[in-house]
Amino acid sequence: MKELPSPEALAKLVSGVTNTMFGMSFSLSEPLKDAPWTNSPAWHTAVLPIGGPRPLTIAVSSDHAGAQALSCAMFSITIEELEDSMIDDSLSELANIVAGQVKAMMGVNHALGLPRMLAASGDQVGHDGWRSATMRSGSAEVHFWVAVGE
Repeated sequence: MKELPSPEALAKLVSGVTNTMFGMSFSLSEPLKDAPWTNSPAWHTAVLPIGGPRPLTIAVSSDHAGAQALSCAMFSITIEELEDSMIDDSLSELANIVAGQVKAMMGVNHALGLPRMLAASGDQVGHDGWRSATMRSGSAEVHFWVAVGE
């Protein structure tokens, strides 16, 4: 199995997906110091496990304004039409898509788990070694991670 993708590779992968899906491209920006689910207020975060001998976890995270922008772009709706559940749906779908792309990039042949939303800033993910890329598209900042489980 290959090494975890670099931040640059993650940014290229994610931007390719989001640009194809809904015309939103991203570029690398300044990395966050801490995981976004530890921020106050906590960012919206979807996590998805990939099982196997070397388990991975994919996390897709955004602050509230970024999550709204992504969701509106994904569903082709205005902010007035956006419902809270659509934010969870869009981030979960992005986690699913990114997980599939990372699996292919790393040569992993294990089943994807189901995405779940982290409930609050106290909700944790059981990895310390995140390989991450912080990206920005206009005012929408989205944080993407890939982690190797212990």
